[in-house]
Amino acid sequence: MRVPWIRLKGIGPTFPGEVYVDFDALPGTVTAVCGPNGSGKSMFLGALAALATRELPTRGPVVKLATGADSFIEGGVVCGGKAWRVRHEANAILRKGESDVFDADGKKIYESRLVSRFDAWAKENLPPAHVLEASTFLAQGTGGFLALDPADRRSVLLRCLGVEVLQDRIRGARKRASAASEKLTTAAARVQEVEARATSVPKATLALEQASEALAKAERDATESSAELDAARSERERVSAMNAEGERLRGERATAEAAAERGAREVHGMASRLAEVLDVTGHADVIQAAVARVSTIDAELVGLREKHVAQAAQRDAIAKAVAGHRAEAAKAKQSRERLVAQRGIAIRREEERAKLLKEAEGVEEAEAAKAEAIAAVARADDALQELHERAAKGASARIDGLRGGLRTIADNGAGCDLLEGYRQVARRTLFDDDEAAEAIARLPMEIPEAQRRIAEARAARDEADRRATSKRLAATRAAAQGDSAEIVAELDALIAEANREIASNEDAARTQDAALYAASQALSEVTASGVALKEERAKLAPDAAREQELAGATALRAAIEVQLRAAEAEFSNARARLDGLPLPSPVLPLPDVDGQAARAAAAQRALSSATTAHAIAERAATEARATADRISALQAERDAIAERLGDWTRMASDLDGIMQAEVDSAGPRLTKITNHLLQSCVGTRWKVEIQTLRASADGKKDIEGFEILIHDAEHGHIVTGKSLSGGEAVLVGEAISGALIILACGRYGIEGATIVRDETGAALDPVNAEAYVAIQRLVGAETGASRILLVSHTPAVWDLADSRLLVGNGTIREWSGARREAAA
Repeated sequence: MRVPWIRLKGIGPTFPGEVYVDFDALPGTVTAVCGPNGSGKSMFLGALAALATRELPTRGPVVKLATGADSFIEGGVVCGGKAWRVRHEANAILRKGESDVFDADGKKIYESRLVSRFDAWAKENLPPAHVLEASTFLAQGTGGFLALDPADRRSVLLRCLGVEVLQDRIRGARKRASAASEKLTTAAARVQEVEARATSVPKATLALEQASEALAKAERDATESSAELDAARSERERVSAMNAEGERLRGERATAEAAAERGAREVHGMASRLAEVLDVTGHADVIQAAVARVSTIDAELVGLREKHVAQAAQRDAIAKAVAGHRAEAAKAKQSRERLVAQRGIAIRREEERAKLLKEAEGVEEAEAAKAEAIAAVARADDALQELHERAAKGASARIDGLRGGLRTIADNGAGCDLLEGYRQVARRTLFDDDEAAEAIARLPMEIPEAQRRIAEARAARDEADRRATSKRLAATRAAAQGDSAEIVAELDALIAEANREIASNEDAARTQDAALYAASQALSEVTASGVALKEERAKLAPDAAREQELAGATALRAAIEVQLRAAEAEFSNARARLDGLPLPSPVLPLPDVDGQAARAAAAQRALSSATTAHAIAERAATEARATADRISALQAERDAIAERLGDWTRMASDLDGIMQAEVDSAGPRLTKITNHLLQSCVGTRWKVEIQTLRASADGKKDIEGFEILIHDAEHGHIVTGKSLSGGEAVLVGEAISGALIILACGRYGIEGATIVRDETGAALDPVNAEAYVAIQRLVGAETGASRILLVSHTPAVWDLADSRLLVGNGTIREWSGARREAAA
């Protein structure tokens, strides 16, 4: 999948505004993505993958990373020779996302903006997300292939090979097998159901004869039930007339009983009201005395409230004055605390200044000692140089002496009479050489001693320099501190003034406290008097409240006595009417006409059912023959479904074998491509061997595995990824990852891919950085990649890239400045 350009806005905290990058406008193929940690490099590159998956690898869906109501990711996508424009919008407030896809002419591919519709389109037109993340798009934090365990390596390889697509097909086969099994069960059940319902012709004839007998019996039962229904209707009319007369008498008695009951209730109510009125009039003296006392108490309470208001105002004024004095005292205390703190700071500064002055004592002596140490180092260096010169001169002198002796012998000829002369020359020459050799032999002992003296002199020089620098710095800092004695004296005077102000305000507050106590006591006495009067009034209030009740009771007494006599007369008349009414006859039960009608209807229904059963029996023979034909057809359908079920079941059971075959087939190819990348870009030191099978413990069979063996030609042994250094592991791991990219692009037909490597090249020196970039270039050439994006903090990688993008401060721009700018 190729991404020629991308635009995004409001994605994560690093890109609040809109940014745009045109990859096709960048020179070359390899682009370094630069910027400090946290600048948004991984967020920017994750947006490339989000164009196809709606999710940023290791960070989540676009809608969860949106920071505004109009956030979006938009970019070009080229895959399979077709170009589209994909746009994902996200509303951070509503937490809602929508997606659109447009063709090269700007026309929408589909009308719906639902993300589920985009997912369906992406599944048909773009590489699966697991293939991108396992090959061309390696996100930050993704472990290297070498660091994975064998099972995870196998899983990554299977994703690159597209076996998960095969897994989907196998899962589809399993679903079809399950559906076929259900259809087979249904077909078998239908055969059994039809066979169970099937009836032979003799049975159908017997059923017809039984239905004829049932029809004759039903006709007799219907005639008898109709006669019994007519008799029941006549009897019901006679009983209904007798019951109606009894009901009329019961109604009249009920009316008379109700009237008598109402009269009794009225008599009882009037008697109760008269008793209540008599109770009120009997307490007239108590009620009138309570009313008079309540009036007096109300007048006294008005005077007490006025006095309470005045005394409360006086108390509040005194309390306010006390609070004011205490507030002034508190302010003075806060000021004193600040002054005391400032005084402490001034004293500490003066003490620090004295300490610095003491440290600065003897600065001239320290400078002199420093100069002497420097001179000692120079003398020791001169002595060592002299020893080296003596060694060189001694060797030259030995060679010159030996050559001179030989030359003397050669000049005198080879006569035997000169043999003694030659011997003398040789002895003299050897004697001189022995003296020179002895002098040279002493030099290996004298030179280390001279070097030791140089080291001691340099250490003494460094120590003298440190002491002199420390004393100069102490003197400078003491001069900068200044004299704080005058500041301390001034602060002492201000603290004394604050103490006087505190004492003055506290004395005034204590004086006012006495007046406040007296005012509070007087206010409490007024309050207590008011409480006592209110309590007395509360006790009298119930009797005083009955004043109006007393007036009304006196007027109601005569009227209630008249009403009571009238109610008693009405009650006597109602009882007389009730006693004069005759008793009603008991209610007689009505004949069950409805039940008889139901039985007659049931007889008619039975007759109809018997007629229907007769017709059904006549059709049974014909249906029996038709059912036999249907059973034959259903059995044929059941056999066909069983055959399809076997095919789907066999296909669904071969998944493990297919997956292992794919892995075994890809192992040699992966090994070959990896070694090609290593030998072309790194050298011949390492050769990788990928083993997808390993021998069992007993050696009798092969079992699944995924081991990576690294042959180190430089040291002559086989190592694993854990044995390599950081930089070595990067190069070998990138070669394997590059081989995976080549396999995945070949399997899925990905052309012109955009390859992303997010910080996979850590721990690289300049030489390894060159090999790392060379691997990326060769992978790009093998796959025809349109763009390789490398996120790195290594300047050597930046220098080897064709172009650079600088990410920071919410922007992305092409950059060609100094390394220091990108690292800032």
